[in-house]
Amino acid sequence: MSAIRKTIVAQFRRPAGPLGVLAGRIMATRPSNRKRNGWTVDLLSPAPGEALLEIGCGPGLALELVAKHAPGVHLTALDHSALMLAQARRRLNRDASAAFVNGDLGTIAGWPGRFDGIYSVNVVQFFENMDAAYRLISQALKPGGRVVTTYQPRQRNPTTEAALQMATRISDAMTNAGFAETRVHELPLEPVMAICVTGARPR
Repeated sequence: MSAIRKTIVAQFRRPAGPLGVLAGRIMATRPSNRKRNGWTVDLLSPAPGEALLEIGCGPGLALELVAKHAPGVHLTALDHSALMLAQARRRLNRDASAAFVNGDLGTIAGWPGRFDGIYSVNVVQFFENMDAAYRLISQALKPGGRVVTTYQPRQRNPTTEAALQMATRISDAMTNAGFAETRVHELPLEPVMAICVTGARPR
């Protein structure tokens, strides 16, 4: 991979500066991104009054959809890019109840039993230890709370096999963390399908 390509790809992991602004705009307008986010919100099925956390909110596409789908929902947006949090804040309706937190996955260790649902879209591939990540997510959920994790391969020459392999990894990590009712969902997209794994913390 060339140095220029590495620089561009890195912006989609942690956007910053002028290139980060461009990355946020691409994430907000790319058709596959918009479809993935809408599908994820449908699977999350948010309800008014719930407390929901998005891990890696990016420019706020899913946050906006959740707020429209369930007025009165209490949103927490977590991202390690201050630039993305700023874009998400601007995107969200001012009437929405939302907290924007600049931090990484470890931040949720301080929020035990807080959320009815935790979701993410194309963030799971950055988890350094997937089993540990889902243990943290489980601890941050209320009993009966649900987790929704969406992933679409975005590397060069993505494949359906890569998507299904990730689905297996996520499912195994959820099971190891004690989640029940795990299920793999598939969404046909170009250039390759997206997968979403859902589960629930036992009551």
